[in-house]
Amino acid sequence: MKITYCDTEFQPMIYQELGYASLVYQYNDQGQIQSIAYYDSEDKLINNKDGTAMIQYEYDEFGNVAEIFSFDQSGDLKE
Repeated sequence: MKITYCDTEFQPMIYQELGYASLVYQYNDQGQIQSIAYYDSEDKLINNKDGTAMIQYEYDEFGNVAEIFSFDQSGDLKE
């Protein structure tokens, strides 16, 4: 699922309070969020206001969130 903030002419724009233009959710086969990624108005990966460009979720065998990983736009793992 993709959410995009647009200007009055329906062109993608960076929402300044959040630091990104689009937010993309990807889901696994069980319907759980697999990742969340942030993009600029040209669909390039961008850091949000917290310095995170992508969040990835891993689940245990019971479907519970086991780990959450955050990455910056360079692909480096945030701590």
